[in-house]
Amino acid sequence: MDRYADHPSFQERLRVVAHVIESLLAGVDCPWVFDFGGGPGIFSLLCSDRASFVLDLDPSLEMLRAGVSGHAAMDAVLGRATSTPPREVRRAAGTLDAVSVNADGRFDLVLAIAVLEYLEDPGGAVARLARLLRPGGALLLTVPRARSIARRTERLMGHLMVGTERDSDLHPRPPRSYTRLRPYGDRVPWDTTVASVGLRIELRRPLALASAGPMSYMRPNDIVVLRRGQFP
Repeated sequence: MDRYADHPSFQERLRVVAHVIESLLAGVDCPWVFDFGGGPGIFSLLCSDRASFVLDLDPSLEMLRAGVSGHAAMDAVLGRATSTPPREVRRAAGTLDAVSVNADGRFDLVLAIAVLEYLEDPGGAVARLARLLRPGGALLLTVPRARSIARRTERLMGHLMVGTERDSDLHPRPPRSYTRLRPYGDRVPWDTTVASVGLRIELRRPLALASAGPMSYMRPNDIVVLRRGQFP
């Protein structure tokens, strides 16, 4: 949560994603929202202003506990007056495999913000998340842009870190770079199942760092909206 309060690039992500979320929930009567890998739940809190039910699912109990507060900080980043207390966000520790088939077709909006790049099967995750959507529901995700200069610089720094790791007491091993935690690096095959599970791409555009301005090659992520078809 502190990153969204203090870091300009995370604040920019929050502002952009917040705008898209608000547009997706506008006009939806008593929407249900599923925040996959939501961690502290900054986007769950955002959705709770409008949604009648919000579930934040994350494998880390520690991350979930870190998000029990933060609504005032979110309002400050978005430049709006502190709102009335939000509806409750339900928080659960677990993976996507733990989600019951009884949840299928129940959600109007599913979020996967900066999540798919850390999964072994991002295409399979998209397929599973699609089944949670009601007809006409939306899946909102962010994914890395491999050709971004920011991503190329990050990959280079990750390679340099490998040569500086130490195992001794005097030189403890530093944390692994984000790039090395991603099974596919920055080339995430998230779109392999989109068409086959009844989704269509409604929006895809670069998501800027705070300092990137209009230079799309500096933007490290894409923000994507996938819409489920209106099936009988």
